[in-house]
Amino acid sequence: MKNKGFFAFLFVCFIFLSCSSRVFASSAGLSFEMSSSLDTLKTKIKNTSPEISLSGRISDETSLSGDSFLFKDLAVEAGGFAASHNINGIEYAAQGDFSKAISEFQTAVRFRKNFSEAYHNLGIAYGVTGEYDEAIDSLKRSAAMENASASTLNYIGVFYGLKGMYAEAIIEYEKALEIDPKYADALYNLGVAYGAMDDYASEVDSYVKCIRINPDSFRAFNNLGLVYGMVGMSEEEQKCYRTAIRINPEFAGAYYNLGMLYASRGMNHDAVRSFLAAISIDGNFLRAEYNLALTYSEMGEHDKAIDHYLKIVSVYPSNKEAYYNLGVSYSLSGERGRAIRSFTRVLEIDPSDVQAHMARGIVYTSGKIHHKAIEEFVEVTQLAPEMADAYYYLGLAYAVGGMIDEEIPAYLKAVEKDPEHIRAYINLGEAFSRKGETKKEIICYRRVVEIDP
Repeated sequence: MKNKGFFAFLFVCFIFLSCSSRVFASSAGLSFEMSSSLDTLKTKIKNTSPEISLSGRISDETSLSGDSFLFKDLAVEAGGFAASHNINGIEYAAQGDFSKAISEFQTAVRFRKNFSEAYHNLGIAYGVTGEYDEAIDSLKRSAAMENASASTLNYIGVFYGLKGMYAEAIIEYEKALEIDPKYADALYNLGVAYGAMDDYASEVDSYVKCIRINPDSFRAFNNLGLVYGMVGMSEEEQKCYRTAIRINPEFAGAYYNLGMLYASRGMNHDAVRSFLAAISIDGNFLRAEYNLALTYSEMGEHDKAIDHYLKIVSVYPSNKEAYYNLGVSYSLSGERGRAIRSFTRVLEIDPSDVQAHMARGIVYTSGKIHHKAIEEFVEVTQLAPEMADAYYYLGLAYAVGGMIDEEIPAYLKAVEKDPEHIRAYINLGEAFSRKGETKKEIICYRRVVEIDP
């Protein structure tokens, strides 16, 4: 193995794409790990955020419409102050002016202390504005004034859920279902709450019951698919997402989840089509953009990956993971300057980011700018002194600079930190060969064979 320099290892890289834990080889650079944490962009989507919709029930987006409010007592109150203010509140809410709506509902309940519909409406308005404690209090007042409606109890559960109080939410949903056992949206919300508490058997049971009552509940099919995926039932998972899409072809979340499933199976072309479908429906779907970029990277289509990472950083200019992956893609496209600028941006955001220091050092090494590479890897050894690869790459940088007396101690430190670091042993053997220290060279290569016969 004499005279087979470290450069044989300098240009072999393994890129770990976290979106599916898959590894593939490239000859474009050194070892990079792609980061997949853009908040929760890596995860599949579970629909848990409520919409107060035209039927007064829960769906996927946070919005409000007039039919969410109760009118049934208005005939009795016609011409009265309370009824008038309640109607005004509903009209303001329909216009999206919830501050004025709340004021009107508050006035209505001042005029009529037992005006349960106005309390219900006040609770909904509070909930839409994120004032969950006030929402729950108002809805409970409404429920206490006469026979509670299933809708009011369902909303109490919704707002408990938005506070993260899932056990309390479950109690309210079950109360609603006692009144109306066929209340599909309460069953759906019950499933969401059980899922948040990791009670997946009850979650599945709730979604299945919801679907029996409302076979067009695309949200229930989507979430049921997620649960199937968690227990490894991928065929059932795929069927659920496809059913959700069939019911609602404009449901971007199901396309996204289907893309994530395809990516986990290595079906990259199908994953790309699904992510693109999600983005065509929702042009601001950054989770889909991010995972589409990761998939393109895995396919070796780095120019396309770059386009999508650039879109993400234009929206989130302080997101270091997106900049890091952008740098990796630039590096694998041979654009070292842009790669370095991307990694530098990561370090402007977080000066102690070990991954970015390593990546910038690797790019400097591949460009034979050894003095800057050495600075980066020395910094990494200070930030992460137990990281064997930091010493290994430091040895490579010293080798690029022809600094064999510094190179050997770096490799020795690498194998001290990781006694099974094959690449360090191979490069150490090669370095001993260059120094004419044959016995030490042989010891290194024998160690390689012991580690990997």
